[in-house]
Amino acid sequence: MTSPDGLLTSYPVVSGAVVAATAAVCTVSLAVSRAAPAASRTRGPIERLLGLALVATLAVSAATSLGSVWTSGAMHGWPLLIHVAVGGALTGVLAAFGVLGAILQRTTPTRPLCRVTFLALVVSGFLAAASMLVCTFPILGTSWMERMADLHRYAGLGLVASAALHLAASRNG
Repeated sequence: MTSPDGLLTSYPVVSGAVVAATAAVCTVSLAVSRAAPAASRTRGPIERLLGLALVATLAVSAATSLGSVWTSGAMHGWPLLIHVAVGGALTGVLAAFGVLGAILQRTTPTRPLCRVTFLALVVSGFLAAASMLVCTFPILGTSWMERMADLHRYAGLGLVASAALHLAASRNG
């Protein structure tokens, strides 16, 4: 198993590569979608509101975490406080988005790519939330809390990537 120090020092490089690859895939997907006909399904106001709330809370969480890690190597101060406060809202919005998305995917036809990115979004969001929630209870030692923090970092990175890919895939139909 890789030591926690190895995971921590490689995170800025890995996160930069994942963000760049996700941006490239989304750019290509959106460019292809311009040539394709528009999706026939209209989104309701609740779905739009939840989607907007998810994008807003995820953008703030990603900006505070990636910005801090890329500039200073760690989160502390105001970025950490904002990240924790918005993280609670993100968890609630993600739960509602997951339930609504599961209902809509059972009742309306969706493409397999949308289903896969939706599932990745929900699973990575659950892992990101659960990894920090378990750290609030006095059941883990220091080394396990560090592992949970690493899991939180990578699950959050997966959440950002899967949300961007889901947004690009759902715009495609």
